[in-house]
Amino acid sequence: MHLFSSLGEIIEAPGAEQARIARMLGLPGEPNRHEFTNLFVVQLFPYASIYLNANGVAGGAVRRRAADYWRLTGGISPHEPDHVTALLKLYGSMQPTPADFTSPSIDTRRIVFWEMLASWLPMYLLRIRELGSPLYQAWSDVLFDVIEAEAGQLEAPAVMTSFLAAAPAAPSINEAGAFVDSLFAPAVSGIIICRADLGRCAAAHRLTIRLADRRHTLKLMLMEKTGSVCAWLCGEFTRQADNLRRLPDVLSIVRDHWVRRAETSAAAIAEFEARYARPGHTVNLI
Repeated sequence: MHLFSSLGEIIEAPGAEQARIARMLGLPGEPNRHEFTNLFVVQLFPYASIYLNANGVAGGAVRRRAADYWRLTGGISPHEPDHVTALLKLYGSMQPTPADFTSPSIDTRRIVFWEMLASWLPMYLLRIRELGSPLYQAWSDVLFDVIEAEAGQLEAPAVMTSFLAAAPAAPSINEAGAFVDSLFAPAVSGIIICRADLGRCAAAHRLTIRLADRRHTLKLMLMEKTGSVCAWLCGEFTRQADNLRRLPDVLSIVRDHWVRRAETSAAAIAEFEARYARPGHTVNLI
């Protein structure tokens, strides 16, 4: 099995095949369902559309584009063509022979790499390193090295890849609810906020986490302790921006986009705090 396909197969639901590939790749331990569910179902959903769509929701234009690339290569698009597994299998199927290096297929491969993989996987893999079990951390290290090597071989685009380039600015803090929602659209905000992150914030400020989606949870937290939660958010955006700055220069066109967005978001959150955390003032976000 090709390296890209093997790396993609690892983050399917654990079974005998995933265990075999983990051993083949020299990853520590074996995939287990609890660790898989916590990481890929609860914390870091493995769909490009979540990280590239302007609304931070799976599906939409990014998923349609991924399906188009499957059809372009003569394959049958899977049900979720923007899943990491599907994208790595797609890219693996496009690996060239020596005779291909002057053919139009190389241009398609370059576009798919920068638009569907390199545009978001590096930031995603940084979070896997923080939140994953040792096996998935090791998986992220291997895939990161592969992405970096491919980026060194495939010329970066002159301008930012299409979905990131088209990402709108965050709503004004005057639209308080919409602004908070935008923090969960990584292409807009510049970072990934997971349930585990909200849990850390809640623990630090003695807040109760409600059984709700992340957007609603953060809104409730902000309404309860606006200043404290805003300060935590500024720190988290700064922390993740610092991590993103360490991405290698071959990924600079992607790195610089995420860092700029994260810095802009941190500044906007500081403005949000100044506006809504005044004594006696309550911000209504629901």
